[in-house]
Amino acid sequence: MRNWAVATLTSVTQEQAQEVAAAIGNFSNGIREFPLGNRASNVEIAITGYSIVATVFTCEAFPRNWALTQNYLGEAYTNFIK
Repeated sequence: MRNWAVATLTSVTQEQAQEVAAAIGNFSNGIREFPLGNRASNVEIAITGYSIVATVFTCEAFPRNWALTQNYLGEAYTNFIK
């Protein structure tokens, strides 16, 4: 996912990058809460997704979105450790 996102986000407009990042964030939320499959793998995928989102929704440009992403990332790391 990371390789695809880096290639995609660097080749689209800022508006398109925001749309892609929002979709990755929504996917990450879903996979983090997905009750089936390997829990650790699901959380690891979510962490990767949130890390990608944070590269688009930066603190300087999008403080609210950045803060939400950091919160989700923190929750995912907490679940990953458990």
